[in-house]
Amino acid sequence: VIEQAVSAARPGGFSTVAAISPSPDTTEAAVEMAREAKEAGVDAVMLLAPRWFGWGIGPEDVYRYGSEVAEGAQVPIIYFVAGAYAGVRYTPEIVGRLCEIPGIIAIKDTMWNTQGFEANLEAVRNSGRDVKVLTGNDTILFYNFVAGADGTLLVLHTLFPELIVEMFETVQSGDVNRAKAIYDRLAPAANALFAPPMLKAVPRLKEALVWAGRMESARVRSPLPALSPEEKEALVRILDTTAVPVG
Repeated sequence: VIEQAVSAARPGGFSTVAAISPSPDTTEAAVEMAREAKEAGVDAVMLLAPRWFGWGIGPEDVYRYGSEVAEGAQVPIIYFVAGAYAGVRYTPEIVGRLCEIPGIIAIKDTMWNTQGFEANLEAVRNSGRDVKVLTGNDTILFYNFVAGADGTLLVLHTLFPELIVEMFETVQSGDVNRAKAIYDRLAPAANALFAPPMLKAVPRLKEALVWAGRMESARVRSPLPALSPEEKEALVRILDTTAVPVG
């Protein structure tokens, strides 16, 4: 899969980033997977935490993990700061410590609230290193852009990339009112896709991709639940008001 992504991206001058969720949940596994991705041609990896981090972490625990993966794999790292949905509690202190690792070039922040994002953004800016901050908060994009996000890494891109790019560029140009209008157009779809329970986020997204003509089937594997006909109808109704599907 990574090799095919690289072969598709390179001719257009695009970079390829592979997400690494260690399996088994060890640093050694993360290093091995990052090395394999590098050998397959990626430009960087997005590093997720082992599930053990959900038991409770401190700055040195995360620093040690990130440092060992960066040193062992020798590939640029975007560190995925996942919020409450992942069960890991990243504090600004931890985020600032991560930024001290030379191999980390960016932070993907998915705190799902504006206050958490802005606190982590400030920690990155105060680190003294040129570490980019990419928002993964599909439901609060406008506010993250205004706060100073450098870019995005989003699920919502698979459906409405043009609208998201336009929103970002209008914020950069200072046309905040136009950007807010774009956000208001996207918000119902984003909120519907990521409404609790998050267990249904993937089934919803697959139904949305079928709606958009980008997938043929919305089938999911157990234990993920398929959407009921009523849930599917409600989702499609919201998507229809957001944008015309592109095949």
